[in-house]
Amino acid sequence: MGASISQVARDIRNKTSAEQNEDSDIWAQYRVRMIEAIVDFNDQGLETVYNDAMSLYPVEIVTTRLIMPLLEELGSRWEAKTGSVAEEHFFSVYLRNKLGARFHHQNLKNTGSKLIAACLPGEQHEFGILLFALMAHSRGFQIILLGADLPVDELKHVAERTGSQGIVLAGSATLRRESVSENISLLTGQLPIPVFVGGDIALVCRDEIISAGAHALGQDLTAGIHTIAVNLKPTRQKQ
Repeated sequence: MGASISQVARDIRNKTSAEQNEDSDIWAQYRVRMIEAIVDFNDQGLETVYNDAMSLYPVEIVTTRLIMPLLEELGSRWEAKTGSVAEEHFFSVYLRNKLGARFHHQNLKNTGSKLIAACLPGEQHEFGILLFALMAHSRGFQIILLGADLPVDELKHVAERTGSQGIVLAGSATLRRESVSENISLLTGQLPIPVFVGGDIALVCRDEIISAGAHALGQDLTAGIHTIAVNLKPTRQKQ
């Protein structure tokens, strides 16, 4: 606790030197390089590391072995405000731009189910929903990404307008449990399509989420996407 982002980089580097597994060592080195690029606000450095990984591995592997562990190293420090807010915003914008680029090149090719993805009201951190959107997009889903702190009463209109087949919400454990339960109950009562909730909030409020009529996904993106796929109901989409 209380370590700076540069200290995190040093800690990872120390762990890397002690690694005996070559595969783990490779991913730890990638993470060190990305942290150093974040500290320096170096877009090109981030792009170089990301492209190096993507040239060798599919997006799902890069997401689960590089980006998610990186966020686990940094997230608690940023949420506790012991890291730099500017660093968090810098990396968040980078991920959003990277996701936007993938959408631009691939979205017209995707023919899978259409999902709305957004953060719960009060949730300002977009990392979780961005990573979900990136992985779901790589699986062929059509994603309508609405970002952070979205009022749930906006979602009914978006779902009806787009013919979406499901809604995926994300939130951290810092959200008020009562508010989460009320918002999800409101949403599930308005719409006939399934609602899914992921992130830390899905772990601490699992019972409340299920009682409200939604699916609690937790933090595992691969398992979460599978749960979504098997629970979607086919609907006629607007052309």
